Amino acid sequence: MTSARIRLLLLAALVVVSLALPSAADASTYLTLQFGRSTIIQAKGSTCTALPNTVDIFTVAAELKRRGLTATTVVNTGLTQEHVRTCAGRILYASWDDLVSLHANDGWQAISAGSVLTPYPTLTDQQVLDDSCGTLPLFRSHGFTRAWGEFAYPNNQADSRTAALVSSCFAFGRRYGTVRNALPITNPNWFVKAYSINGGRCNDPQLPCYQLQVVKAGLTYVYTSPDVVAALANGPDASWTTLQAYRFVTGSYDNGHGTAWDCSASDWHAHWSTVPELYCYSDYLSVLSQLQSRLVVTDPATVAALQGRTFS
Repeated sequence: MTSARIRLLLLAALVVVSLALPSAADASTYLTLQFGRSTIIQAKGSTCTALPNTVDIFTVAAELKRRGLTATTVVNTGLTQEHVRTCAGRILYASWDDLVSLHANDGWQAISAGSVLTPYPTLTDQQVLDDSCGTLPLFRSHGFTRAWGEFAYPNNQADSRTAALVSSCFAFGRRYGTVRNALPITNPNWFVKAYSINGGRCNDPQLPCYQLQVVKAGLTYVYTSPDVVAALANGPDASWTTLQAYRFVTGSYDNGHGTAWDCSASDWHAHWSTVPELYCYSDYLSVLSQLQSRLVVTDPATVAALQGRTFS
């Protein structure tokens, strides 16, 4: 057999092997457990003391760690002080000290949501760059060297202009949606979907709570099914799901001024909350218990690296 024929056969064999071996993105199902705006707990008034039957983010982190899971938190730098926790809108926000502790003790990563809540399409090019790329040095200075994996667009608003600017320093841009992300990511704006786990009116038409009107920013909220969330996460190979939660509650509560919930029923269909970002902790734990062991639970930077989108 001639050397030329041998080389041809070896080349053909390599082609067959390369076709048989899936890429890293094709071989696994990825999941990011994400938390919005690094909120610690639902609080009361100007004192920002915790409401009854609330679960703080550190309890959640300990539970995730017990299960061998890590999380990624979204940080609005305008709400994050160095040592003191910020109280705003009856929500207590983590400090950088808190975030560093979650990173060191529980393996949490962090991504940026900028420092403003202004819709990005209304900002100038320089304002977009300053508020997105300009926050990365702050993350790096606190040990979060993987924050470039994803940018969380404020108010879920971005367009091709702002996406082109943000994607110069972030691998992906978070938008809300009810679907998982097929891998590899191919859309030119590098948008990826995050499923928001929300409260709202209950899911049982036979109960009075089904008539609740939970509306925010023109959206009507219905309590998120934990079974639907788990099924979304347990997707097929070559997919990536981001589940974004906020703050957790237990039992029941009603302050008489618009903040109320009921998680006391054994059936999740009867659970409800009047604040969309409040979700029953028992149902979140149900989601975690349904996650399949084959899932790769990781941060956005890991998925980005599979596509060669890495930033220093």
